[in-house]
Amino acid sequence: MKIVTMISICILSSLSFAQIQIQYINNVSEEFKERYYSQKREYNPLHVGNVWQYYYSDNNAFWTTKVVKDSIINGKQYFKKIYFQNDPTTTNFVAWERNDTESGVSFILDFEDVNQKGDFLDELPLDSLENPYWSRYTTYKYSFAQPNPFSFFPGPKTVLVKDTSWVTLDGDTVITRNYEIDQLFWWEMVIEKFGIFLFSLESPISGCTGAIINGKQYGTLV
Repeated sequence: MKIVTMISICILSSLSFAQIQIQYINNVSEEFKERYYSQKREYNPLHVGNVWQYYYSDNNAFWTTKVVKDSIINGKQYFKKIYFQNDPTTTNFVAWERNDTESGVSFILDFEDVNQKGDFLDELPLDSLENPYWSRYTTYKYSFAQPNPFSFFPGPKTVLVKDTSWVTLDGDTVITRNYEIDQLFWWEMVIEKFGIFLFSLESPISGCTGAIINGKQYGTLV
């Protein structure tokens, strides 16, 4: 998977727009690992104004994911996130998400009663990227019936946690987690402190070309 990832980065960087550069690191010191893992990690940065833009080569278009607002629901802070919007006049898949700082698990608000329990304020597991290599967990990611390319499989799905790697991103050394959503044949590479960097529905691989994360800009936004 790492070879495919590096090839995709080379392809994307040869296009006419700026590409966010990452570099794999074979290893880091034990002291750095101990310090890194002693801190809270965030694989799903949630802050109003965060934006990620991806190039999708199948239709030569840019897809944008963004955090647009927040709200207190059931005493917890959730963030409204719009996924993979390719037309600013339409709204694609929408989610209300929150990160649990204690467990490291991200949750999604079940505002469509996907689990059919009659509670539209229930929350469902989204991502659990602290799970060990080659483990599996349940997700409701991309499960809602709004305009959604995955509406053919609306229920709970199984995530397989795959590779973990060290990379440098804009001078910071962070870890990446690769995982697959089994029932969707969907693969994502997530960079800690950044979010989804690459994704693929079998093929081709789409990469992030520009982002604003917690006020810091990476690459170029179109």
